[in-house]
Formats: sequence, structure tokens, C-alpha cells
Amino acid sequence: DSPHLGLIKLKQGANPGVVAEKLARMLPRDVRVITSEQLEQMQTKHWVENTAVGNVFGMGSIAGFFVGVVVLFQILSTDIRNHLPLYATLRAMGYSTGRLSRYVLEQAWIFALFGYLPALAMSLVIFPYVHSLTRLPIRMSFGLATLVGVLSFVMCSLAALLSLRRLRRADPGDLF
Repeated sequence: DSPHLGLIKLKQGANPGVVAEKLARMLPRDVRVITSEQLEQMQTKHWVENTAVGNVFGMGSIAGFFVGVVVLFQILSTDIRNHLPLYATLRAMGYSTGRLSRYVLEQAWIFALFGYLPALAMSLVIFPYVHSLTRLPIRMSFGLATLVGVLSFVMCSLAALLSLRRLRRADPGDLF
């Protein structure tokens, strides 16, 4: 007796925005007319901002970023410690600290690339599956993939910069 939602199927080629404007003028003020795109935006905003699901995804992403920094810091720091005599030899041969630091950064970027590509491939498979199971409005867009890629490189760069303290200890005098 009191509908809360009504759907209208448009003819082929009809402009949803124009039809929504015409309907909004024709119907009483207590009726809200929106397009399917606007409805999807409202639902996405609701799930991301107003529910625990959105908060859990957000907090999980932040926690994952910091865990990634710590794990990669440990890997790079241990690698530098294990190869400290080699770095000291390179220093004795005339390599600058900046050049050796770039090597560590490049190693971190290689880790970022080799971690990002398989994760992107898996997410392209998993996102549609999760969407079909939960009907949550998640999809892998180009913008999201780019953002995650940039954050991966930032995370790995941050871990490399933190691990460079060990590299500065590579003193050629310790070799002899």
C-alpha cells in the first residue's frame, strides 16, 4: 500500500538524466527521483562510510600498509646485514653511499613489482567472486589498481629508506 521504491524501465536510447528531471517536475515533492547510477553511488557511499564493512576494509588496508613496511624492512635490513662486507668492498672501490642506497631502493621496487602484479591478477579474479557472493559494490577499476600500485611502491620505498641505516655502517676499514 505504501511503496518505498519504484523502478522504471526506459525505452532504448532514452537519456536517464533527462527522464529523471522530467519525472521530478511531474511528481510530488516528497518523491525522490534518481537514476540507477545515482542509486549505485548512494549505495557505495553508504557501504563505505556508514557501515562496519567499509570501516573494516579501510582499517585493514591501513594495517596492511604498515605490516608491509615492517616485513619488507626486515627483509631488506637482513639482506643488507648479510651483505655488509660486500657493500663495504663496493665503498672501498669508490661507490658513494647514494649509489649504494639507489641499489637498495631498486631492490625494494623490484619487490613492489613482483608483489603487485600477482596481487593484481588475483584481485581481478577474487573481486567479481566476492561481489557475486556478497553483493557488495566492489570492483577493480583502473583508478583503484593505479592507487594500489602507487601505494605499493611508496610502502617499499619507505621500508628501503628505513633499512638504509645499516648500509651507512658499511665501512671499508672494517674489512681489514
